[in-house]
Amino acid sequence: MIKPKAPVGGGWLNEADGPKKWVLEWASVVHEQRLSQSLTLDDVAQMSGVTRDQVSRYESGKRVPRLDRAMAISDALGIGIEW
Repeated sequence: MIKPKAPVGGGWLNEADGPKKWVLEWASVVHEQRLSQSLTLDDVAQMSGVTRDQVSRYESGKRVPRLDRAMAISDALGIGIEW
């Protein structure tokens, strides 16, 4: 399970809480699926319409994605999402 540090400049509603459990679980699944499908961050970015840097930040748990971005990445990888 990914255990990120609080991002510089915030990014979470409450830094003491860190990202919600679903975000860490989703990020882990995204990372595993991307690698199992032999895709690069650039591939996922192009497929989802989300920038490469955003995909990387979401995968690492440094940022919490908006629902539309999480759905776009999930759809690109063929995985479900539970919000």
